[in-house]
Amino acid sequence: MLKYSEVIGLPVICITTGKKLGVVNDITIDKSSRKIEAIIIENKKNDFSKKAILLDDIENIGSDAVIASKNYKLSSTKDLKGMPFINMKDRAGIYGLKVFSKTGRDMGIVKDVLFDPKTSLVEVVVLSDGLLSDLIRGRNILPLFGHVEFSDESLLVDSEAVSEISNTGGGLLNRLKENNERNDTY
Repeated sequence: MLKYSEVIGLPVICITTGKKLGVVNDITIDKSSRKIEAIIIENKKNDFSKKAILLDDIENIGSDAVIASKNYKLSSTKDLKGMPFINMKDRAGIYGLKVFSKTGRDMGIVKDVLFDPKTSLVEVVVLSDGLLSDLIRGRNILPLFGHVEFSDESLLVDSEAVSEISNTGGGLLNRLKENNERNDTY
């Protein structure tokens, strides 16, 4: 799985010419299917506005580059406006959405997503409970099982997803615990 935050800034390269088309600026996700539908790229060197390349025109998304297929087509981001897509960074995007369980429990705020580059499905969201909590306990990872509802203000998840929540392993408490366990083995 790839993290959204690790894809941002990757070069987008044409598979046949090796030409750099730009860098990934954002990804666009279909609300109903939870699939990545397009990658938003920008190219400051040629000074053109942000363009979109549909996922069907992407050969591969790797850890170091995004490879565009032989017959890729760059579209204006305005062409995506009528589609049911949301961007990660836009005001009405996923980044920063409050997450609630269907039982009414506040799960935190979306800080990142993980997706499968082969299926393009967004499978996990990384949640924050606030800066202090992130520093002390680390962030939580919430798999998106069952039915998920996206709105402009929140993300609503099934209780089965909540039961599978886990921690990233970060945070000062986890680091201290790991350090103590290492010292106990000596």
